[in-house]
Amino acid sequence: MYNVFFQPFEAAEAFKKGSNRSFGFLLLLGSALASLALLLLGNVSAFTWAKKMFEGISFTPVTYVQYFLIFFVVAILGNLVRSFFLNLVMKIFTDKGSYLDALKVSAMHCFLISIYLLLAIIAGAIPSVGLGLAILVFGVGLIISISVAIRGLSILYKTDIVTVWVGFSVLAISAIIMVHAAFFVAGGSALRDGQLKAGKFMKPRPLMMAPGIINDYLKSEEK
Repeated sequence: MYNVFFQPFEAAEAFKKGSNRSFGFLLLLGSALASLALLLLGNVSAFTWAKKMFEGISFTPVTYVQYFLIFFVVAILGNLVRSFFLNLVMKIFTDKGSYLDALKVSAMHCFLISIYLLLAIIAGAIPSVGLGLAILVFGVGLIISISVAIRGLSILYKTDIVTVWVGFSVLAISAIIMVHAAFFVAGGSALRDGQLKAGKFMKPRPLMMAPGIINDYLKSEEK
């Protein structure tokens, strides 16, 4: 089922036949990839707004491991919690599915979006065309991950498209909350350890992703 990245629109088979153990491993892998993506996003990416989220932190091998573990734990707990709320909302509209089904969709969504974010960061390192290419890669990945998540919800909960979109809204909003929670915890850890001064962390907030991407792209076009 791990080749779903290469054949994302055939994910239906993975949702139908994938074992709980396989999805558990996918959750761990997706959380690790998400942790790595967040670290690279704020350090080596082409997005200046993202780098400001780590402004003031002096990175060392120790702090890299520290923040990776923080993001990793938050990603796992976040997926477990958002699966609970996803299943709760879906149960309001349908009597099909279970918490494990919601966790499968959450794990798959986390896995796919993290891979495409990593690819976008790598593409962003290409001179001259990197920023535009990064936006294109992540845009395509966003569409694919949304499509797979919607397909998974429709299969596992056996419900109509309107209910599926309601469920996906919970999935998307909770993902944004997860990112903010990860940076909040990391920022508190950095302040506690004296690695930066108060007010130097998370400027702008991750919620400013879309405006930040647009501003970076416009600036690159002006050069």
